[in-house]
Amino acid sequence: MADHQPTQALSVEGNSSNMESSDISSASLPTDSTQDDQTDDGSDQDSVTSDLSTQDYTVSLKDDLRKALDNVKVAGSFASFRKLSRTPPDGFYVDGVGDVAMPLGETQARQLIAKARQAPYGRGSETIVDTSVRNTWEIDAAQFSFNNQRWPGYVRHLCSRVAADLGIKSPIRAEIYKMLIYERGAMFKSHTDTEKIPGQFGTLVVALPSAHKGGDVVVKHCGDQKTFKTSEHGQSFICWYSDVHHKVCPVESGYRWVLIYNLALDPNAVRPSAGLVRSETEALRHILLKWLQEPGESRQKGLYYVLDHHYTEASIKLNNLKTRDLAIGQVLNNLSKELDFEVFFALLEKEEFGEAEVDHSKFYNVYREEGEESSEEEPFLCIEELIEVDYRVKTVRDMFGKPVVDGLALDPEEEILQDDGELFADDDPEQEYEGVMGNTGPTVTHRYRSTAVLLVPSASILEFFEKNMQKLSRKTRQSLISYCARSSLSCLGSNMHRATLLFQAAMDLAKRSTTTSDARSTVWPKNPLIDGNDLMSILKVAIELRDYDSFADACLNQNAGIPTSFFAWTKQWFKRSNTDSRFQCFELGLSCVVDSYPDLSDRLAALTNLIPKPEDADWPASLRDEISTWVHGKLEESLGDLLMKEKVGDGDGKTIIEMALILPDPSRFLSTSVVPLLDPERQSIAFFIALLARLWKEVSADVVPRDDGFAIYRTIAKQLLASADLSTLRPKGGIKPEHGTKRQRTSYDGSNKRPSKKQLLRTVASNTLVKFFEKLVKISTPDDDLATQFITKLNDAVPRLPVDHMHNLWLPFLWCLIPILTANGIPLTTPVYQSLYRNMLTRYIQEYVRTQPAPSNSLVRPPVNCPLLHCPDCNALNFFLQSPTEEVERFDVGKKARRHLHEMLDERGIDCTHVSERGTTPNTLVVTKTFTQEEPLMKEWKERKAYAASRLRIFETYSQAMPELRVLLGEQFDRIMNMQDVYPNPAGARRTAPRSLASASGLVMGRTRVGASGSSLSTTAPVAGVKRSRSVSLEDGVETVDLTED
Repeated sequence: MADHQPTQALSVEGNSSNMESSDISSASLPTDSTQDDQTDDGSDQDSVTSDLSTQDYTVSLKDDLRKALDNVKVAGSFASFRKLSRTPPDGFYVDGVGDVAMPLGETQARQLIAKARQAPYGRGSETIVDTSVRNTWEIDAAQFSFNNQRWPGYVRHLCSRVAADLGIKSPIRAEIYKMLIYERGAMFKSHTDTEKIPGQFGTLVVALPSAHKGGDVVVKHCGDQKTFKTSEHGQSFICWYSDVHHKVCPVESGYRWVLIYNLALDPNAVRPSAGLVRSETEALRHILLKWLQEPGESRQKGLYYVLDHHYTEASIKLNNLKTRDLAIGQVLNNLSKELDFEVFFALLEKEEFGEAEVDHSKFYNVYREEGEESSEEEPFLCIEELIEVDYRVKTVRDMFGKPVVDGLALDPEEEILQDDGELFADDDPEQEYEGVMGNTGPTVTHRYRSTAVLLVPSASILEFFEKNMQKLSRKTRQSLISYCARSSLSCLGSNMHRATLLFQAAMDLAKRSTTTSDARSTVWPKNPLIDGNDLMSILKVAIELRDYDSFADACLNQNAGIPTSFFAWTKQWFKRSNTDSRFQCFELGLSCVVDSYPDLSDRLAALTNLIPKPEDADWPASLRDEISTWVHGKLEESLGDLLMKEKVGDGDGKTIIEMALILPDPSRFLSTSVVPLLDPERQSIAFFIALLARLWKEVSADVVPRDDGFAIYRTIAKQLLASADLSTLRPKGGIKPEHGTKRQRTSYDGSNKRPSKKQLLRTVASNTLVKFFEKLVKISTPDDDLATQFITKLNDAVPRLPVDHMHNLWLPFLWCLIPILTANGIPLTTPVYQSLYRNMLTRYIQEYVRTQPAPSNSLVRPPVNCPLLHCPDCNALNFFLQSPTEEVERFDVGKKARRHLHEMLDERGIDCTHVSERGTTPNTLVVTKTFTQEEPLMKEWKERKAYAASRLRIFETYSQAMPELRVLLGEQFDRIMNMQDVYPNPAGARRTAPRSLASASGLVMGRTRVGASGSSLSTTAPVAGVKRSRSVSLEDGVETVDLTED
């Protein structure tokens, strides 16, 4: 079927309506409308409160609360099976097979298997194939498709049934995963599924028409077990939650043919209510109220209720809960909006340790699907004698899955509502075996895990966590502050009393000293345990509660970096609260927050968010005037603080103009508040140029009046030109590294250190500098030529310009300068411009390329630095190295001495070769002076010269054939462009003939020197740390060998 156009059904959402629609993405399940539509006027709570004053618990808090939570019921099961009366739509196409008919016949079954692969599974960190564990064939979803347009509607229909059976009231997304074929003997041992797509909660298995016997699916969860027989129906489906253990029994005959879908919910979607009527939660509300009315000193501080399903740290949050767990989480979350208690999720752990006994009737296995960790099948080790049992809480999370606390102690008898036997008895524990050690027999550790909901009265939140932790660490306190802050803010509209309790807890934790353990303090520490977002939540709650003292206290001592959006929220609060006489209560705190921003741009953003705009005309006039006056004062104060410092850069220059624009009279602000504070000796040139560039933009757009704006521009530019040192400018992006060196981060001073902040503030791009000069040309007058003043200033700075800055800053500036000069009719024969080009290019060539290195004729080499005092071998070697006439030396010394001389020469990096000759006793070390180290110097010089030539050629791009540059350089054009200054004086002799490798004959301290008539050996320079290779000379029967082979 080469012409077919398959319709991929890889992902659909379930909806019981419009079952035959081909729209894959837009369908969704209907929401069960079983919620009570009646309004709550609070009368029920009042009556309950009055009743509880005389009522006690039926049994006890723990028993009554457990029973109430046990009674939270929902429709749905952990797994479901249904037969399907209707045959799936045809048009099922498999690559390499074609359309597959239903029911599946023998011939096509064999064809499918031929295109399939043996399905693997995960064991530990490996993905392996082991048919004793999993024996089935699989075909990936990319290899098949559904050509019938009815297929998406068919799957949506199945999803609606899955939702009903599993008790889900949210849209389900079904994503095709695999096709499996089970032939005779095929099976898969017990395992659980992993999350393969975001939001996955379960699996859907569609059994397609194919005659077979056996292949039953057995599912098990929380002590319940179900067996589903796909062989008894033509077509059927099975679904289960991901943490359900399931296995496929061996197929006895035929072919079990199934499609596997991953089932997922939108993890970010708001889950609908569990649909519980008010009467079902009334008892729970009564018990919680009674708990909260107990005296604080004797009240139970927290209780755990273990959920039905298991969750991981990554998946534990309200929207990911399943069936009854979701109902419990939702009802408790809703009750916490009206009652003063906190709802968390907790991962509980139980660890049993004791003497081991092998139980061969049970295996510790739980095999998992491909990609999930598991363990090899091994005998389950029972604990014959229990030695120790330990309980702990691994982690506590809020309703959204955010961490709150890790590593809590746990008292199961006092704090868990259910009995221990109900919690872990049905789980397959992890086990850790330790064999016989000395007189101790084999031991085993079993680890069980459960997930629970944790209830804590809001007034007891700090006591509960302090009680179950030896010490509240800094990280724990930060997490608790974060939770209390955001939870306090979130419940302001629904439960003001709870918000107040959480606010007080957050303030208490934030005030704790960072240096005195957990000691309580009434003083806010200088290094608070809180970040900007959490502190913003605390400040918002303080404002809502009208707690002005706490607001000021937090603002005065904070350094957490509050987001500037806080000021936009504060503005809206003033607008809706209609309090025109309360702004003075916030002035001090808001000033501290503004002053805490190190960057002027953040201060401006904060103040801009707060200042009234024309659309705020409905505000009380007194409030508008009060805030506007305060904002204007803070702008001038912030400007003064900034400009008195040296750490201002181009970003600050732009921000100052933006500050002026939010004021009624920008020109007046610039003239009276900004210009007097400008000082080129304190602020960087980059700051001035950025400020002037933004001012020019606003003047050109008539945002600032032209006459005033250009006058201010000229005043600031003249301030800059009067005292600025242009040699302090640095190119943006750093400097070009030297040729011949590795490319690495380079500072502006040529070192490899990270550039300082002060250096970064001086950076400017070459095009920014060009635009600045162009503006100076436009604004110059015959009586006040700012452009010429700038070039004169630059001419004076040329001798001080770091040559490395010329590559990316000054050469590009010179390139672009020529078109500006010609476009504005400035004569190229003007002396100041000719001087600039001649001086800068000459200095660039002389300082960057430098004079060509002349070859040396000297045979003198530096001595080695021997650590041994009076070493005769090194003394003899140094005598030779420092000789101006000797080029080759032979040392007849033993192996140890030769090795020592080799090491000394390599360590010092002497320009010579040194090899051992075998054939004499002792062997001879031959040292020959060379001139190889001159080669890298010449190579680097040629690279610098070639690079400089390429930069000079760029002038052709900006001035074709360079006639303008020739005018600017005048008679020096050829000298500069040909880089004649880099060649040495002709009097400097250059070696053109090779040196003789022979030297005068004679002996030095018993060592043999090669005479003028003696033969010389051809050698290569050794490299330190690299093994020297063996070479053999057939002349004179002398063998040259590597010393390391002796």
